[in-house]
Amino acid sequence: MAVFWHRFGWLRLWVLFGLTLALVLTTLSRSAPADADLDRRVAEAQSYLETQMGHRFTHPIVATRDDVYQSLYIRSDASGEHNLATSRAAVRDPADPSMWVDIRILEGRTGRESTGEWTACLIVVADAWTSLPEPAKRSNIAHEVYHCYQREKVGALVPLPPWVLEGSASWAGETYAGGSSLGESRWRRYLTSYSQIEDRSYDAQGVFAHMAYSGEPVWNLLDRALTPPLPAPADEPAWIDRFLGLMANRDSFLQTWAMGLERNGSLRDWDTSGPGITGDRREIVPLSIPQGRRITRTIQRLYQLTMPERQVVSVQVLSNGHGAIRWGDRDTTRISGSFNQWYCTQTTVGAGDWGAEEPDPSPGHHPLVGGNGATAVATARGRPLSVQPPRRLFDGPGAKGAALAALQRPGAIAPNSAVTISVTAPWLPPSVG
Repeated sequence: MAVFWHRFGWLRLWVLFGLTLALVLTTLSRSAPADADLDRRVAEAQSYLETQMGHRFTHPIVATRDDVYQSLYIRSDASGEHNLATSRAAVRDPADPSMWVDIRILEGRTGRESTGEWTACLIVVADAWTSLPEPAKRSNIAHEVYHCYQREKVGALVPLPPWVLEGSASWAGETYAGGSSLGESRWRRYLTSYSQIEDRSYDAQGVFAHMAYSGEPVWNLLDRALTPPLPAPADEPAWIDRFLGLMANRDSFLQTWAMGLERNGSLRDWDTSGPGITGDRREIVPLSIPQGRRITRTIQRLYQLTMPERQVVSVQVLSNGHGAIRWGDRDTTRISGSFNQWYCTQTTVGAGDWGAEEPDPSPGHHPLVGGNGATAVATARGRPLSVQPPRRLFDGPGAKGAALAALQRPGAIAPNSAVTISVTAPWLPPSVG
């Protein structure tokens, strides 16, 4: 009997030892300490994005606020955009299977080129995230989950243009949160800065917001645009054309892109909106006549003109332009493609002043004053009206940066009336001359 109890005691010790070892190994094998609140937030954002995009994630998402991961992956920069969280394509670390490691970091450590295979999307959240307001927390988590989606669509090693990579993720996060403090500085940069689209990043959220404002189904548009084969990351015109080619309302988007930056709440086409948008707007710059402007591709500008009295003004838009012009607060005339219109800056015109044809005073009438660049002479109420040769209001060498504009109300224009002109540049590859 004594021998039996002796052996039974050793058995109990071995059982306890085995259970302890299993517990330790289980603890070590976890990717990070459990964080129920963070896991819940990730799951909710993932479910929302899957519903919006019709895409089901195939890689698990591992989220952590563990100090070790923070020290490895959280970095500070001047913009402050990377101080809160980051997402990485990760695999188990061969040197320590209890840890996840970014495949890029593993490639640098081992010197072996990565195949692009990854096991999980690792989201590392900084301690600073905990002090954010609730909408900002939601926006930030959805932003990083959206990066996981991007990797599943294009691959872990395929770079995207910054305006696509971060701009769409920022828009997705802000849309999920309904706007937050994180989007305020991005909106301000988008609405006020003269930047080409390839120079934008997080602030390109405004581009995707205006797509939605123009009636585009942006979630579906993004999913199709990120479906391979893809343009080269540096081929900005190809990326721009890719999105435009998938749009149902391409011309409307291009026409109103600059128009919306006026932020005119009483005229929808001259406004834009999106989750968390600020009250900022693009500066309206005075422009004299005659004077030309060359606009850099994908930069939007607003010009205001004071029309000269008793002259004919020729307005030409070159090289597949898009935009609009509005006289005061009247109806808007848009442009898609080329535009060539002459306007008589005279408040009233008598029937006899136009020869045999009496002008129709209705808003839709287009009185023809002259054409083909010739000097035109007309009379207004019996007084000679000397008209200078028509001049290009906007001028530029070919497709490279040729300005875009459009006029609001054709017909007789009151002298010295203010004209608000929205201008963006043609969506043509720089190589086109």
